[in-house]
Amino acid sequence: FPSHDNCSTPQDTGGWSTYREQLVQLSGFVSGVQDLYLVATGGTGVCNLESFRFSQYVLTWSDEFSGNSLNTNNWAAVDNGDVANGELQFYTPRTNNVVVTNGVLQLIAQRESYTGQGPWMTNAKTTAYTSGLIESLNKVQPQYGKIEASMKIPKGAGLWPAFWMMGVNYFTGAGWPLCGEIDIMEYSGNSGSFTAAFHTGAYNYMNGGGGIFNTQGFSLGDHDTAFHVYGIEWTPTRVAFYVDGKVILEAKKSQMGSSAAQWPFDQPFWMKINLAVGGSYGGDPSSGTFPKTMEVDWVRVYQQQ
Repeated sequence: FPSHDNCSTPQDTGGWSTYREQLVQLSGFVSGVQDLYLVATGGTGVCNLESFRFSQYVLTWSDEFSGNSLNTNNWAAVDNGDVANGELQFYTPRTNNVVVTNGVLQLIAQRESYTGQGPWMTNAKTTAYTSGLIESLNKVQPQYGKIEASMKIPKGAGLWPAFWMMGVNYFTGAGWPLCGEIDIMEYSGNSGSFTAAFHTGAYNYMNGGGGIFNTQGFSLGDHDTAFHVYGIEWTPTRVAFYVDGKVILEAKKSQMGSSAAQWPFDQPFWMKINLAVGGSYGGDPSSGTFPKTMEVDWVRVYQQQ
């Protein structure tokens, strides 16, 4: 490549028997004819290159959170206290919980008594925690491409921040899990670890993945003090999950099958970013300190050309 400074560093996988596909990304604009070198070091042996793909992606949409309020052409801030998975928060669109400032989106979890009744709720509800959730439903709904966000994730007991996507046929009869779910990033305040995952009608957490590997854990020591990029590369045959350019999990149509229950990823998906409190993954927040803030520097969608 023209300069190593423009190229993300490939992951050292430990040896020839533990190789893993690499997603190496160029930053900036590269023009003209360039030489490409594939270099391996460390021993003597045979290198079998099964495949090589060079994909050009073009930025087609982004939110850089450059204003002083949420861009409602891109997102809606949710007002809802009827949450799932045993979570304890009431999501509100108030500036107590959703703030855009200094080029960053902040989702803020508060320990406070709050009573509200969102537009989808039958009755008012009082909770001991509030927080923020934004979603791009009916606004930005990509199908295929690279979807990624630069985020700073807070530590703390009971926190459950996530960046995830759902298939739009959720509302047209499919429901969950047939609509498909792409969990680009989830963090458990209970365990202090992250996961990436995908769920379909045939392969989901309720049936233990349905016989395939649909979840991958990972860790980051500085996730609360530094921004990291969490994303996917999504094609008609594959969804690759990556953190800072390193692929950690793949969903493959060739392995999973092509039925609606097996592969729901041939439709638009909408994006959700939230900071949940409690629940089956977040754990007990009672020993935690609040408020806690999840920061999002940008969200970007690239399409292959």
